[in-house]
Amino acid sequence: MKTNTARQVRAKIEDYTRFIYILLALSGFLYIGTLISNHEHHGGPMTIMMSGTFVLLFVSFLFSYKVKKLRSSLENKKTALKLIKAVFLFLLFFFGTIKFMKHLHESSLLNS
Repeated sequence: MKTNTARQVRAKIEDYTRFIYILLALSGFLYIGTLISNHEHHGGPMTIMMSGTFVLLFVSFLFSYKVKKLRSSLENKKTALKLIKAVFLFLLFFFGTIKFMKHLHESSLLNS
């Protein structure tokens, strides 16, 4: 299984977002073209343009779904990393406190 670093995931999210904008703009132009030429052409060209519009919208929807999944996986990785850091800091504090208490106990025995 391929693992992606956070930088690679962010780069994919940016690229997919750009693809979404481009596909939406292109489908918008095709749809406007079908509205403008609605009365002039019938049949084949209209069907092709409308089919192209729906295909582009569907592909942009797929990219937006992929972006959503990538963002959630990135957030899950961040949450897991924060949890690991918190546990590490807790253990460091806990063992540091135990070591400090031992040091206090040993120094009080030496002073008595």
